Amino acid sequence: MKKVILIAGGSRGIGKYLAESLKDKFLISVCSRTLEWTEYDNFFSYKCDLRNREDARGFVNTTLNKFDHIDVVIYNAGLMLYDDLLSVREEDIDAMYEIVVKGYLFLCQEIIPIMRKQQHGYIINISSTRGITAAPDKSAYSAMKRAATSLTDSIRIENEQYGIRAISVHFGMVDTDSSREKYGDEIHRFNPIGLSSVLETIRFLLSFAKDTQIDSIVVGGKL
Repeated sequence: MKKVILIAGGSRGIGKYLAESLKDKFLISVCSRTLEWTEYDNFFSYKCDLRNREDARGFVNTTLNKFDHIDVVIYNAGLMLYDDLLSVREEDIDAMYEIVVKGYLFLCQEIIPIMRKQQHGYIINISSTRGITAAPDKSAYSAMKRAATSLTDSIRIENEQYGIRAISVHFGMVDTDSSREKYGDEIHRFNPIGLSSVLETIRFLLSFAKDTQIDSIVVGGKL
């Protein structure tokens, strides 16, 4: 039986690349606020806003109706909003919290009961090195990423007895369209990793035995 991977935040960048690259060997369910409904035998996309609990529930239930089970969740939804501590706007803080933390929590609240019933599941939080250490002009971003990392730790601790694993993957700068929009040609100063390296990391994690529990890994970047 093929594993079902649910990807949150799949309209561009890391999420889109993972969805397109993994659908040859896995059944893929992907959501975003901007995606339109697309359905094939091994793949479907779903338009939803995970900041809304009903949308999160609808995404999970639609995935179950199509594929019957959910083995892996890759939470990639997020925003790249950078500013120094004194300049960061309240609306940016709220936007990051709603997507990076609240949406993640809502989705996990819908999925974890299913995984407990299955007695297995794997939750992968796509984070950043800024979820471990701070950096100039990234105070609010770092705070939200660290909050999501703490949430992932809680998920793992509370659900290990049900065969559920949870890990935060802290990537350094990744060469995506969003990164290039922000930094342009200056992106090369950060020695970004390519999307192919992100894919290989996820494939590596998916290859682990079900009883292998790892709390976090760091790929690229500087701490």
